[in-house]
Parts: sequence; C-alpha cells; structure tokens
Amino acid sequence: MKRSYLTNLLLLTMMMVLLWQLDRVQTPETVITIGGELSPSMVQKITVTRASQTAIEIIRTGQGWQLQQPFSASASDSRINMLLSLLDSIPSEQFNIDDKLDLTEFGLAEPDLTIRFNDTTFVFGDTEQLSDQRYLRSGDIIYLFNDTISPLLQASASGFIENRLFANSRQLQSLTLPLRTEQILKNKSMTLQLQNGQWQSTDNRFSADELTAMANAWQQAYAMQVSPNNEAAGDDFLPLQFDFDSGDTLKAYARFSAQGLSVLIPERQLQYQFPASTAISLFPASSETD
Repeated sequence: MKRSYLTNLLLLTMMMVLLWQLDRVQTPETVITIGGELSPSMVQKITVTRASQTAIEIIRTGQGWQLQQPFSASASDSRINMLLSLLDSIPSEQFNIDDKLDLTEFGLAEPDLTIRFNDTTFVFGDTEQLSDQRYLRSGDIIYLFNDTISPLLQASASGFIENRLFANSRQLQSLTLPLRTEQILKNKSMTLQLQNGQWQSTDNRFSADELTAMANAWQQAYAMQVSPNNEAAGDDFLPLQFDFDSGDTLKAYARFSAQGLSVLIPERQLQYQFPASTAISLFPASSETD
C-alpha cells in the first residue's frame, strides 16, 4: 500500500514537471521593444527635428513614403525602414524618470535631435561612456540602446530622397533620347518603343538586345545623388521623354560632361546626378555621319 502510494506520488510529480515545462515552451517570453505597442506598420507620419535646421516631415501614401517638408519628393523606402527599425529595437536597459533624476546627465535636458512617429516622440541624448550606447527618452522612460540611426537623422533632407529614377511600378513603354558622341549629347534624338514585348527603333543600327539593354538601364537607373532644383533647364541641357504603361509621360533634360551626367526633371523639381560612365549605357552612340 505504501509502495503504491509513493509510486502514484512520483508519477504525479513527474506529470506536473512535464506540464510546467510544456507551458514554458508554449508561452513565449515577452520581448520589450522601444516602440512598445507602436509597430512600424502603424506609422503614417515621421517628423525629424534637429537644432537650427528645418524639420523634415515624411508621410505614408498609397504610392509609398513621401517627403512633405522642406520640399516634396518621393522618399527612399530603405532609409525610411532604417528609421522605423528604432521601434523594433530591444534596449539593453530602461528606467523610469522621477523627480530626482537629472536629465542633464543623459544629454536629455536640451535635446538637439528628436524623431516623432505619429504622435510618439523619441528624444536622443548622449552616449554612455562604457558601452557607447545612446540614451533615448520616450515619455517617462529612458532607454539605453545600440544607436545606428542618429547619423542618418543628421543628414540633410536630400538624404531621404529616393535615388531611383523610376519606381518599380512604373514600366517604360517608350523613350526619346539624344544621341551621344564620347562625352557630348547631340541635338539629335532617337525613339525606342516596346512593341509586342520587344524593344524596337527606327534606327536599324541597333540590335534588339542593345535596345533592350538601354531600356533596362533607364528602368533601373539609380542616381548617386539627388538634390532639389526648381530652375529651368539651361541651354546645355537636352530634352528627354519617357512614356509609361500607365499612359502618363515624363519630360526631362540631360547634360553630359566629363564631370558626370545630370538629369533634370522639372515636374519633380529634382536633379539626379550620375557618374559619367553611366551615360554609356543610357544613351545611343551616334556615328560620325550623324
């Protein structure tokens, strides 16, 4: 009788241990992130404020992220995702602010840099000397975290512009481009058109593969620098035209020299800068008789 009792007690204990371990496996540990309940997908507006500089405002639209201030332009998805990564960051330490806490010790008394996601503001402070991590305040909480985004926030608003000339959703159907010789664009143009899935041109000097490569180069063109420019194109700029499968047309102007290739798009009030070597793949080469 005593042995049976001990056996049942042992079995019951083992069962309770197994149930406890199973519950630990099925119940994931709660991970505390800096964003808390605010996830990146919930953010509709981002505002970056820097000392003595114009604030940067970026909003989410149906077509993607768009710079609103200090000028209007498509924003780079990759750079916006870097900003949003702050919300998913896991702090190494956090503590509440009370009346005895001196914010000056953390560089948070008079902050020079803040970022606001919707209505939630994050204030950047100094770095902690031993860990080189940065203090960050949100509401009544101070976090200590590995800071990778404050250098991006210190950049000019131009650093947030999308460097791609065309979004992936805009597919080229026709291009009108000036011919080039060496590092000069000529005042004579050629038109490429996509017909029945193949690029064609009235100029039979170019093969279908060459025309396809040229069209793809424009479709995937990525500028090394983009800057606001609301000035009219000068005499040294030659006209370009891009037609898309959506039916809309974009007019642009190009200037080519040893210093590089500049593409000005008045509609966007932006100028895109490319290396001089890029022009070789973007413009058709002319013959000496052209």
